[in-house]
Amino acid sequence: MPSERYEPTARNSDQERALTNKAKPSVNKDKELLTSKDVAETLGCTPDEVNVLARTGGIRAIKQGRYWRFWSKDIMAFKKQMGKEG
Repeated sequence: MPSERYEPTARNSDQERALTNKAKPSVNKDKELLTSKDVAETLGCTPDEVNVLARTGGIRAIKQGRYWRFWSKDIMAFKKQMGKEG
């Protein structure tokens, strides 16, 4: 009984290459996620203070694993609001 081996063809290689080289979607700056450090630099405070704001609901954020992530548009709105109050 002859053993059949899979031999990649040019077509299969092209298909595999097309799957692995998909263009990344463009990033919408309004939906860009920032780290606590990024937000702290923007607001002029520490990352720990930013995390407290996230935990208490002062800034809209999501948890990715053990880290907080923030939308840039929300941080800009928060900064603008703080400028009006301060």
